[in-house]
Amino acid sequence: MMSRPEGNVLTLAGGLRVKMWIQHPDVHERTDRRGSYWFFRYWDDVAQPDATLKPVRRFRIIGPSKVDNRLTKKQATVERDKFLATLNKPTIVEKMGTGLILLSEMVEKYRAAHVEAQVAGRFLLAKPTREKYRAHLEQRILPRWGALRLLEIKPDEFQTWLFETCDSWHMMSDLRGIMSGIYTKAEDRGYWPEGKRNPMSRVKIGPKWTARPERILTEEETVRVLARMRDPNLLILETAIATGARISEILGLTWRNVDLENGVIQIVQRNWRGDIANPKSRRSKRSLTLGYLVDRYRAKAAAENPKPDSWVFQRTDGTGPPLWDSGVRQP
Repeated sequence: MMSRPEGNVLTLAGGLRVKMWIQHPDVHERTDRRGSYWFFRYWDDVAQPDATLKPVRRFRIIGPSKVDNRLTKKQATVERDKFLATLNKPTIVEKMGTGLILLSEMVEKYRAAHVEAQVAGRFLLAKPTREKYRAHLEQRILPRWGALRLLEIKPDEFQTWLFETCDSWHMMSDLRGIMSGIYTKAEDRGYWPEGKRNPMSRVKIGPKWTARPERILTEEETVRVLARMRDPNLLILETAIATGARISEILGLTWRNVDLENGVIQIVQRNWRGDIANPKSRRSKRSLTLGYLVDRYRAKAAAENPKPDSWVFQRTDGTGPPLWDSGVRQP
């Protein structure tokens, strides 16, 4: 009868089964164009698509045998034993540390430990980041790579896939970053060899580029854009220009955060599509001067006579919640 841990690990490996390997090959000396050195041959299990492991004969050089830093045969034998200790694994539970886990199974562990992780009831990642990660995992990474094991995903194949499927540099960067995080989490959990190079470090996406040219509007162009806007969107954009605050931070303002006497606003939270949370970073909590806009805010407060906890920029349908950033971008 199979033990429960063994059965769980077989699931993670897609039903892969391992036979016991106890190897003790002889150490030999060879002299050829590469010099004089100690070597041995051994068997290595390679995962196959049908959930089996195929033994493959390997050749490994231990070290020099006839130069200044040469090894004695006894020393070479010790080094051989150290190497084989990582291969003579009697169970799949131990073998899993070499990267045999299916990517689809590792993704679920990555979700729980990173994407959906909470501390004291609060998510570690902001809602926009969580939604982006979920979409990339479900729509892109899992359909293409989910059926493979970690050790089967080749950096050059992943890089080619990025170039063929992504329409922006930012998407390529996001997908590479998520995959890199999956391998890092796998190493932390014992599913990837400790200290072994993360395959995603070999994936190169080139210098940053954008689909459309990035440029800052001229003063004349900015005036023309603002002339087409109406309140409250106009005041929101003017506030962004005057203070440098993010739109999500401005939409997170309540009247309690507006100090009309001193002409400043306090950034203490942000609103992203109805999700009210802390600003992007600790430094984002700050005081910003309204300058010439303070009179506009005074006029708005006088017209609305709001309560301290009322949103400064509420929806115009009278429902109470604050505006969404997508609505602000409409003229």
